[in-house]
Amino acid sequence: MSKSNAPVFLLVGNGPYANRGCEAIVRGTVHILSQRFDDARFVLSSFGGEDAVADAHYETDNRIVHWPHGSMPAGKYSLAWWNYRVLHRRSTDYRHFHFRAQYEGIKRSACALQIGGDNYSMDHHKPGEHMLLDRMLLETGKPVVLWGASVGPPEDGDMAYEREMMSHIKSFDLVLARETKTVEYLTSCGVTDNVKLVADPAFFLKPTEPTLSVDIMEFIGHSPTGVNLSPIVSKFREGSWADTARMCIKMLLDSGIERILLTPHVTVADGNDHTFMTNAAIGLPEWGDRIKILPDNLDAGQYKWVISQLPLFIGARTHSTIAALSSLVPTISIGYSIKSVGINQDIYGHTGWCIPIQQLTPELLSDKVADMNVNQDSIRSVIEEGVQASRQRALKAADYLADLLSRN
Repeated sequence: MSKSNAPVFLLVGNGPYANRGCEAIVRGTVHILSQRFDDARFVLSSFGGEDAVADAHYETDNRIVHWPHGSMPAGKYSLAWWNYRVLHRRSTDYRHFHFRAQYEGIKRSACALQIGGDNYSMDHHKPGEHMLLDRMLLETGKPVVLWGASVGPPEDGDMAYEREMMSHIKSFDLVLARETKTVEYLTSCGVTDNVKLVADPAFFLKPTEPTLSVDIMEFIGHSPTGVNLSPIVSKFREGSWADTARMCIKMLLDSGIERILLTPHVTVADGNDHTFMTNAAIGLPEWGDRIKILPDNLDAGQYKWVISQLPLFIGARTHSTIAALSSLVPTISIGYSIKSVGINQDIYGHTGWCIPIQQLTPELLSDKVADMNVNQDSIRSVIEEGVQASRQRALKAADYLADLLSRN
């Protein structure tokens, strides 16, 4: 991979670092582009309100400047408002005003990378605000790239929505898909000209050892099974997910797992893994003895370090499973999205270790863990091969971007 000088890259569409997957994408993206471009610099304009604003105060990478969405407030009749009205006086389009941080960022950047890739998966929610942002950025004439995208068919079969999304995805200068399954789906929809296969940049997140209590470190030394259960999956199944989560933990212990280390990966207010798992497990008699939970204040690299010490990992948050897989830890995914299915297919060559959330039962999870424990050595070899291939594809993203910039 040859190097070249690089201007600033604008990173948009992501959430705050309180979602460690969002942080992992940023860290991995910075690593990949810094391998290809000398002195690369980044403007990160994340969604996430106060959490995204707080990220700026705790940033550890001096290559990144934070301009969070909404962080440049400008009320009506302010200087910025009058400047907007002068420049766009015959327009009712307020996107430049609403996305002021991103608009200022693109003016200083060579291109924009839409790094919130699963916003376009069509199994969550319609990404209306992201689409407005994309169109505003595209109208500047600067290249706009969908970086690390996961795209699949709409869950409700809404073909009008699918056509709208395909038209939008075609408008990007470059679409870098992070799973083979995404490329196959886009091809089936006639979207091919601007699409390249890469892999999730989070495969390059570096683990960093955290400072933990003696109690937790001793517990990790006993090789517990790591478990990440997320409140987000309740959207994708009927019945009480909290009750099912509690029964899953209990059955794992009853079936022979000696210890469980609950591992949060997202701690935003409206989807806090730590709160959810604590509430699910705290009433069990094994709590505090055979069940412990990691603190909620580790960063993405620190959680990855802990996960790398474990013999087996079960994860609902996709990027918690990427932390495990990229550490060569045998991993079972609780899948609720196209991205978890696609990543499992690319790493393992099949989806046998990905349990669709709609099919998850305590018995099925316990059986999968038993099967994986029997075959750990061969599974690690498969993971190693899949991760090496994924990292090679992830690095290619920088080459595809360099080629695009050379033509603009």
